[in-house]
Amino acid sequence: MKIRIAFLSSLLLFGIPLLASAHGALQKVVEGKYLVNFTPAPYSPMVGKAQQNMIAISDFQENLIEKNIIFNVEIRQDEEIVFTLQNQVATGGLLPFSYTYEEAGDYELFATFKIPGDSHLYESEDFMITVVPQASSGGSLIVTWLVVGFVMGFLIRRKQPRRRRAF
Repeated sequence: MKIRIAFLSSLLLFGIPLLASAHGALQKVVEGKYLVNFTPAPYSPMVGKAQQNMIAISDFQENLIEKNIIFNVEIRQDEEIVFTLQNQVATGGLLPFSYTYEEAGDYELFATFKIPGDSHLYESEDFMITVVPQASSGGSLIVTWLVVGFVMGFLIRRKQPRRRRAF
């Protein structure tokens, strides 16, 4: 019974952070006609590490737009523009780009676009990006988990009754 409890507690201890680190696309509806998908990888980048991004646009009638769309992208921190892409062609409705953040903190990504044959400039709501400080080292985290595992194993083994061996 105690082994099951130890197994379940270690599964929760190690499994929940793995589930929480999953990420996917962020979506914004633009004027009730278009859906802008922003997919960052990693979701919360570290300072000094590149974040790979993909913006995809689809409409509610035809799904993914297969036209070349003109995008303007801005990334701002505290209303100050830190990155900009002007008149970038999103081939087949897909715009890949990357950016490396120099400071930790909260950033906003703004995207505007034009559909070919339409003079209207569409603007999506902002997407939030949280940049985290660089991790000091992974070695101390591994040592911590090894110590926790050793202590848990010792305590579980100590609580079990001793068996006598018959020779």
